[in-house]
Amino acid sequence: MKQVIGLFEEGKVQKLFGMFVGSDMSFKDDYSYLNENFEDYKKLENELPKSSILAYMESLTPCCLAPMISHDIFSKEVIPNPGFYEDGIFIFPTDFLYYFKNYEIGIPYEYENFLKTKIHSK
Repeated sequence: MKQVIGLFEEGKVQKLFGMFVGSDMSFKDDYSYLNENFEDYKKLENELPKSSILAYMESLTPCCLAPMISHDIFSKEVIPNPGFYEDGIFIFPTDFLYYFKNYEIGIPYEYENFLKTKIHSK
């Protein structure tokens, strides 16, 4: 997870995660340091059930969509509606939800702690 300032709102400090190296949504050139390795997410073991995390994340609405096509970095399958979700101080690409659904990866622990307050308050 990387801290970014002003990605979608000038001066706002947010935490970006799920920008995987090699994905169509990954940053290039000067911003490539924001990209993360997919393999690192395989090591994350979350306490919340995957079904609860998935249900919550699927309830979010993207804050912006990108005018492009995105592909799975492994199968090259098209991933629909590339863009970003914004959830409090957290930002992640819509591709992340696809990977979370289709691969055995976890979410960053800091985001999981944030979700615990959201899911348990419902």
